[in-house]
Amino acid sequence: MSKVWSTTPRLKKCFKDKDEAIATFKKELDYYDRNGSSISTKGIFFSFTTDPLLDETGGLTVESAVYALRKRVPVQILTKRADGALRFVECLSRMLGRIDRSTHIAIGFTLTGSDELEKNASPTEARIDAMRQIHSLGIRTFASIEPLLDLQVADDIINCTLGFCDLYKVGLLSGGKQPIDVLQLSEFVPYITQKVGVSGAKVYWKKSIKDMLGGAEYHHPASVGADYDIFFYDPYGISQGPFNRFKL
Repeated sequence: MSKVWSTTPRLKKCFKDKDEAIATFKKELDYYDRNGSSISTKGIFFSFTTDPLLDETGGLTVESAVYALRKRVPVQILTKRADGALRFVECLSRMLGRIDRSTHIAIGFTLTGSDELEKNASPTEARIDAMRQIHSLGIRTFASIEPLLDLQVADDIINCTLGFCDLYKVGLLSGGKQPIDVLQLSEFVPYITQKVGVSGAKVYWKKSIKDMLGGAEYHHPASVGADYDIFFYDPYGISQGPFNRFKL
């Protein structure tokens, strides 16, 4: 979106400095948390408009995440920066004193396997290694395989992350001609779902995938919807519903 905004992250013009931005964030979080909003259960996602763990944004993200977690508001982070993610975890651990499975923080990495299309991002291998390190600390992890550009590359990425990725989110290229064959995709979905399920992880096939398959869905315990809560443990390996959600 650099043509719409900029290649350099900047605060919105309504903020005079970072202190005012953080103060506004805290005020708004307190308001929604106090007034029965779903924010206390669904949490906060950083971020759809910039990478939250760049050098320019990481400090703000850490301070915001720590405040939210101390309020028991779940936090999810999506990044393309391995170094930023590891630095974020280190800062978070130092400020909170301890991070484990009971801390409602999940860190995700965009993994398309197309490094040449992602300027200023860490190499795919570095992101995968960072995910492994972060998961070993007891932190939930997820992968955003979107856009799906090559089925074999996506399969390789999933194979490389099985065992330390809790959730895969898979979606197609937005707009334009799709580089994916429909018939191959129809075989890919059940194949990957079963593989992910064996590892104990989940996969969310986004609407773009279902639309390309004519609305067809593959029902499997490992296949979850957009409302899947990564912070709930499902000991029976079945999709979440009103009677099968178990919180750690």
